[in-house]
Amino acid sequence: MISRRAFLLGLGATMVGLAGCGTNTASSSSAATKQLKPITVGFGSFGLGNAPLWVTFEGGYFSKYGLDAKMQYIDPGTVLSALASRDLTFTGSAAGSDVPAQMQNANIKIIGDYIHFPTPALLVQSSIKSAQDLKGKKFAVAGGTAEFLTKLGLSRLGLDPSKDLELPRVANGKALLAALETKQVDGAILSDPDWRSAVSEGFSLLARLSDLKIDYEQQTVIGNADYMRSYPDITVNFLRAVTDGLQRFKQDHDFTQQVFNKYLKDNPLSPELFDASYKDAASMWAGELTINLAGIATVLQAVGAGGKPEDYVDTSYLAQIK
Repeated sequence: MISRRAFLLGLGATMVGLAGCGTNTASSSSAATKQLKPITVGFGSFGLGNAPLWVTFEGGYFSKYGLDAKMQYIDPGTVLSALASRDLTFTGSAAGSDVPAQMQNANIKIIGDYIHFPTPALLVQSSIKSAQDLKGKKFAVAGGTAEFLTKLGLSRLGLDPSKDLELPRVANGKALLAALETKQVDGAILSDPDWRSAVSEGFSLLARLSDLKIDYEQQTVIGNADYMRSYPDITVNFLRAVTDGLQRFKQDHDFTQQVFNKYLKDNPLSPELFDASYKDAASMWAGELTINLAGIATVLQAVGAGGKPEDYVDTSYLAQIK
């Protein structure tokens, strides 16, 4: 646990390319018969939610569909600019970030999702016994999805996030755990499986957001609308590859664990914690890419955005992968 915590606290927010951390097993044979189309696929965290994208890459499914993919970590706050500049072709994201991004640039579109509920959890110091104990206390937030889900979750627990407690902002999701561990704050939101690690270290689980019955598009895939219109074949093949990777993720525990720990490098998750996270994912996540408009409506209502959920998605590519 000590090495894992040090790893999480030491990760920088700078964009880091991970193409060299794994090999795309089908690339060499596919390249011999056809020219692969280059794409860069982003991910904004090292949580289990992004593992289907990693499985897609490591399992050779991108090259199966004619794509020469590179995986790249990107700070969630830079997704908009990275897609606009085409430094990223596609990226994993979440509706809490997607909708505000589209309010700034309508060219970003959601094209699929495989988790239709929020997976993070609200963690607190062991002295906090209930949500009401947080009144007058500090609950750390990061920008984007983490802040959105924190406010939504606290509201569902009967608190007014704008009045009942302080919400100090930290630099990014990685700093949330640091603020909790150093007792700078009384609570923080953590992704899965990080919240499970925190519980094993003695922090208290205030609420799993998945238990609060919230419609939410937790794990979207998004792209630049202009790019996708110009390269519809690449977009459809990207979705086909991710569909295969998602199915492999749900059916192959051992391969998924190997890939997940590979991306965590020298700080693999314990088998017990991985198994607990994977069991939930295999049973509760969707087995195919779909879009639940109710999950987008949740965000629109919370942020007071205009328009309809349909305005934020493009389902035309998903319809072609059948």
